[in-house]
Amino acid sequence: MKKLRYLFGLIIAGIMAISTPASFIIVGSASFIYGDCSDTSNTDTIVVKAPSLTINPPQKVVFDVARGEIVNFHIVAKSHATTNKDLSKLNFHIKYSAGKPEFDTTWYPQATELKEFTKDYEYTVPSSLAYGTVITISVSATDVDQKVGKKTFVLTLVDLSGLNNYETVTLGAQSNADLGSFYATSTNLVYKVNEAKTSGQTTIDFVYFYGSTYTASIASPANSTVFGTGAGQISVLKVHEWTTRNATKFKIIPPLTLTDWDGLNTTNISQKWAVAGSEVDLAPYLFDGTGGSQISHVLFKTSKNKVGMFKVKNINGYDATGSIVLNVKVQK
Repeated sequence: MKKLRYLFGLIIAGIMAISTPASFIIVGSASFIYGDCSDTSNTDTIVVKAPSLTINPPQKVVFDVARGEIVNFHIVAKSHATTNKDLSKLNFHIKYSAGKPEFDTTWYPQATELKEFTKDYEYTVPSSLAYGTVITISVSATDVDQKVGKKTFVLTLVDLSGLNNYETVTLGAQSNADLGSFYATSTNLVYKVNEAKTSGQTTIDFVYFYGSTYTASIASPANSTVFGTGAGQISVLKVHEWTTRNATKFKIIPPLTLTDWDGLNTTNISQKWAVAGSEVDLAPYLFDGTGGSQISHVLFKTSKNKVGMFKVKNINGYDATGSIVLNVKVQK
């Protein structure tokens, strides 16, 4: 054992005798290790030498999205400038924090696209996701040496519509003893006859009734043809006795798809209002999709100039004792 220690000592001494100082060797070695393994400031050219990715749009890697929003990706993948290795594939991967399974799609370049491969992709944010869902999108380009260039985008689903969404607004017709016929879109409150007259006049925008002429209908409180004491008019709701009768306007439009409905926001409702037909103070002949009819969709603008839209979800009883269920979206 002593001989081994002696020999080891001689070896160390010999190395020190023929080399630069040990302190230099240690520092130099540390410097070499640091530069080789820890410097990730330019991994594309020093270590990875992977394909490059340019994606614009989107211009940001972290941003908010709305339900039904279409996010466009313009993807340009290029082989690495130094290695010039052919591209083998381009991958688009979507991961949801909740609500839906992961999704993958892969594209393969043609013979003319091996050095530069461009792809445009439209991603539609699912309307079924809950607000707060985080959507992580990873785009990767792989070359024939299995080197991978990757970019990641983080999208958060938020309510960007500028709308209040009231999914179940139930109103009774004029002879329904249990349900109110009056609705205020600004407060999401339903009123019966007496409370409507005493405390709801300034906010009520809709009045539901059922008539032999117009069947299931939503009217503006300011409609003087429907409400009154004359022949064929409705007096039991006492609207004609109010001192304030808000002049809500309506425009009936063709039915929307579920995707279009889920994608509504203040901007596109205003656009639809601008190009739709004439303003009226009555939305008659409403349907809920039963009996072969199409679900009614109605644009409206309140007396406070708030735009919105409602669709008919259900009509229970096509008579003056029945009720209607609406999904109402209205500008905040």
